[in-house]
Amino acid sequence: MAPPASRRRFRGQMYSLVALLMAIPIFLFLAFSMSAANAPSSAAMDRVVADQAHQVEKSMEEDFARAVNIAGRRALLALLMNITDSGAYFHDAGPAVEELITNGTLQGNESAIMAGNTLAEWQAKLLAVQTGFKKSLSFYVLSADGSGGFDMLVSARLEANVTDSTGKFRIDRQFISDFPVSITNIEDPVYTVETDGMVTRSVRPYTHPLYAVKALSGTAHGVCSGNATFDAGSPNADRILITADGTGASGFAGVVAETGVPSTECYMTGAANAISLLNGTVQEAGSGWLLIDNATSGVWSLPFRDGLDNGGYYNGYGAGFHGRLEGNLTPHNGGIVSFVNTEDLAAAGMAIKDNQTRTDYLYFPGAIISGRTVRGMPAWFRIDAATAARFNLTDLLNP
Repeated sequence: MAPPASRRRFRGQMYSLVALLMAIPIFLFLAFSMSAANAPSSAAMDRVVADQAHQVEKSMEEDFARAVNIAGRRALLALLMNITDSGAYFHDAGPAVEELITNGTLQGNESAIMAGNTLAEWQAKLLAVQTGFKKSLSFYVLSADGSGGFDMLVSARLEANVTDSTGKFRIDRQFISDFPVSITNIEDPVYTVETDGMVTRSVRPYTHPLYAVKALSGTAHGVCSGNATFDAGSPNADRILITADGTGASGFAGVVAETGVPSTECYMTGAANAISLLNGTVQEAGSGWLLIDNATSGVWSLPFRDGLDNGGYYNGYGAGFHGRLEGNLTPHNGGIVSFVNTEDLAAAGMAIKDNQTRTDYLYFPGAIISGRTVRGMPAWFRIDAATAARFNLTDLLNP
């Protein structure tokens, strides 16, 4: 398996705060020069200095959030490197992330991935910049929680102080906050460990607002699926044509027509307002994947299929990312789930659990949980009844 991108040593980072802080002395110089020339009131000058002090403090807070995100993602990459090298899950992921982002070490050993990217190094760089203000900054990482969703939450206490050179203006801020660290495009350790590195997958969130919805009811003939098209003049065997008059239409996977009988085996006709209804559904779903289904007498919009084809991860119920790092696939509300494409496993020479559900937290453990095929989904796909219900696929399950 190719080494993860995390192995490459990054040259460093530029924070927006540095640019701002370097500009402040110039701004203050110009402000005081203008005051000498135009003799503004002392109150006006006080407002300028106070405003700049607030900007410095605000920028430190904003830059701390960016630093946490960068350091947090690097920490996850460091853990993934450890998992890849050892071929085993890493226990106690939370404390390990805390250690990495604070000190750049993993179980006391320096991590090359964290070089120049720890919060302690960010703090030192910031305080070294000359701004014309006295400033102090301290932080304490309280926890790192990757139990759910597409963000790991790093809880930290931040204390910041900014004072002008005369001591007249002083800003003190102390607060505790949860800072999100995105796990998008981070490699899922479950696939790495469970396939001995032969199949890898990165976390890519499912982005459509819907999973499966019956968009049109009527008398359907046959079962077929494909992406929607409204162009009757360009036949395509992988597409579903939506048209006002389907008389004699052919060359498509299926046809949905307001009037007329198509020359295809799979179709629905007499579907009033089919063009406007399905066009609206396609726009709302953000996906053109449709299913003509005689068993449910309808046309279904299936954006869920796009997620399968793109190796997507679905939010709502599944194993959290820290659980995945630790090999704990116990599902819970707020976790994430993917579906194991067994064609990828077969291509890597791995044995396939033929009738097993493809739900990742059920497929990889030892228990056998049967799954059923779903109309409109790829041939490799199997799903258990409970998971099907969560994605509104129950009515499309095959016997």
